[in-house]
Amino acid sequence: MMNSINSVCWDITSKCNDKCQFCFRDSNSIDLSLDDNFLILNKFIDYGIEKITFTGGEACLYNGLWELIQHAKYHKIYTNLVTNALSVNDAFYSNMEKYLDCITLSLDGADPLIQKKMTRNINHFDNVLNILSRINGNNIKIDKKINTLVTKVNFHNILDILPIIYKNKINVWKLFQFIAPRYCSASNKNYFSISDSNFAKLKNEIILNNTEMVKIIFQATQDLKTSYFVVSSNGNVRYDGNNDDTYIGNVLTDDINNIFKNINFNFSSYMERKLLLKTNVA
Repeated sequence: MMNSINSVCWDITSKCNDKCQFCFRDSNSIDLSLDDNFLILNKFIDYGIEKITFTGGEACLYNGLWELIQHAKYHKIYTNLVTNALSVNDAFYSNMEKYLDCITLSLDGADPLIQKKMTRNINHFDNVLNILSRINGNNIKIDKKINTLVTKVNFHNILDILPIIYKNKINVWKLFQFIAPRYCSASNKNYFSISDSNFAKLKNEIILNNTEMVKIIFQATQDLKTSYFVVSSNGNVRYDGNNDDTYIGNVLTDDINNIFKNINFNFSSYMERKLLLKTNVA
């Protein structure tokens, strides 16, 4: 169906081993048990969800993450993992190759200094490149996605990421305009905020310089508020397009059909992402 929600961003845990000051996750949210999360996952399956993005916090800190991803994969759901690359070991690569369709990593600049200015951990840049190198070097068949948060801190350095995108054969590069709905992001709004005009200017510059025609998605403030929703680690569902700071239901305890009916989704923006990627999910 044209106006059907078929992808979910799932904050599987509120725990994180990084201290990014632009984050707006609820760090006090209580994580659900693995049994409860299997109940939620089966609700997604029964509803017809086709893609799940497992994130956090740092998703790799959740005990049982790979059991959930394996179950989703068994039911032919497109599995995407967002990770800060701090909790990577041999078991991670083995599970990634068997159960993941896509891995999403963040790069906010083309060198460690920019990552530090963006308040990421000191090893973030090298860790991301090491993962990409191992994937490419071992010819692991997986989609690779890079997320970039655009702020006034890194605005002038983002074009330098393009050669890294090309070299590592990234499938999709997604750029997000900084938003500050709550928590750390709201406290640090003055440090990170970038104007709509500067975000639009950067978009035009990147399009002009994208000589290898990599798939790039630009998500401005309004797109982020109205065409995304998040399932929190305690099962609550947040949709910022409602212009308030309340949850609209809990996928563990409530009927999932009723929850999704309360999301006044911007399907135009959602469909644009799907058409660009030429997939059924966005």
